[in-house]
Amino acid sequence: MGLFILTFFGREKLSIFFSKILSFFQFTPSLFFIAGGLSSFGFFIIFLLTIAFGRVYCSFLCPLGIFQDVIIFFSRKTIKRRKNRYQKPYNLIRYPILILTVISSIIGSLIFINFLDPYSFFGRIATNLFKPLFVFINNVIVSIFERFDIYALSMIEIHQITPLILTPTLLLFLILLVMSIFRGRMYCNTLCPVGTLLGIISRFSIFKITIDKEKCTSCGQCETECRAGCIDLRNQTVDTTRCVVCFDCLEICTKSAVEYNLIIKRKEKKIDLSRRNLLKDSVSTVGSMILLNFPLRLFPKKSVQEGKSVPITPPGSISIEHFTAACTACHLCVNACPSKVLKPTFLEYGLTGIMQPSMDYKKGYCEYECNICGKVCPTGAIKPLSLEEKKLTQIGKVHFIEDYCVVYKNNKDCGACAEICPTHAVFTVEKDNVFYIETDVDFCIGCGACEHVCPEIPKAIFVKGNRVHEKARKPFSGEEPVRKPRPHEDRDFPF
Repeated sequence: MGLFILTFFGREKLSIFFSKILSFFQFTPSLFFIAGGLSSFGFFIIFLLTIAFGRVYCSFLCPLGIFQDVIIFFSRKTIKRRKNRYQKPYNLIRYPILILTVISSIIGSLIFINFLDPYSFFGRIATNLFKPLFVFINNVIVSIFERFDIYALSMIEIHQITPLILTPTLLLFLILLVMSIFRGRMYCNTLCPVGTLLGIISRFSIFKITIDKEKCTSCGQCETECRAGCIDLRNQTVDTTRCVVCFDCLEICTKSAVEYNLIIKRKEKKIDLSRRNLLKDSVSTVGSMILLNFPLRLFPKKSVQEGKSVPITPPGSISIEHFTAACTACHLCVNACPSKVLKPTFLEYGLTGIMQPSMDYKKGYCEYECNICGKVCPTGAIKPLSLEEKKLTQIGKVHFIEDYCVVYKNNKDCGACAEICPTHAVFTVEKDNVFYIETDVDFCIGCGACEHVCPEIPKAIFVKGNRVHEKARKPFSGEEPVRKPRPHEDRDFPF
């Protein structure tokens, strides 16, 4: 749990280091990398672990599962609760959710994954609920310390969280909290599509938890302790599709009636049924895993209508379509961004990309020497770029409106946008002792620095996003670029 906290709460280097390690063993991020890359190997490891040992991913690899176990542990210590009993599976909820998740992904929408995927869900809880609380406490302590001239800590800046992002995150968190306190791992076995999919796979696990009917005294301790509510003591069976392999039942059983055994063969009378279930579940499982990885490749679709201004996606995201097809809204890039220019959005990308982040130049701009977002992205929605590649990636183009600019309106120097532009796409031309702003979009990479510092409202200079990222011209290493004189201009104009 601490490693996941460091991934989402830590500084840039910590986030990069731990995200590379932890995302390797995360089901959905590694599934999105299945088309290529080392991270796809993590998905096959999870698949093989599940076939061999059951839902061990849900037990100790899933951050949301671990978080639920923390809630369960403290609730048992602090809240007087009724004893756990066997819970009938909510098949009419969990299987339709899995089917809808697969279908929506195929047609180009990650809405169900964005909401319910455990890694992304935990990321939003950490980013939008826990981190703001941590930052608030830190900044209060810093303010108190500074009164006594103690400067051991420093203020931390937090990204802006809108009610449209906070509300669904808080609502789902409260649902998770109530389920964990009163029903244990109910979220994993009812709402989580990953849990349902791994549950189907775990039907064929080599090792399973079983109850020895000869040893069992029906004392009920295992059923009471089971956090998944999957032990049916009346029939002395364990629902392996919902068992998260926590081994609580093995530890509490004093008669060693609960066992974790290698299942070699089934009874003869169950062979036909097993074959039928094997065929049905194998098709659904393999189909789900394959199709989840190809949301827009089978049915290409525009996530934002043509002709409309598009959200600006970070360098490495390639295009709007690629980004919305692969981003699961875990908000790890939002956490890692040092300039806080990345912010969560609600419906900027439409339903296909609900809660996915975009660039917001009101609060910051994309730093020229930074490529962190691509390094931490666990799904490949933001491809890692070298600094050389990133500095030539054009995510948008500068637009300048002379009528809004203080220089043109008042014949008064400003030049803030030209001074901060790292590629000299925005520069000044002197005339009558006033430096007028000019732009050259060929050099612009869309970093938004000019828009961020422009003092005018509405902005005299701003960036329009590229639907598909382009390549900018390599900037001049020395002086600012100089445009050619226009035909009507005075030839004595001092360039």
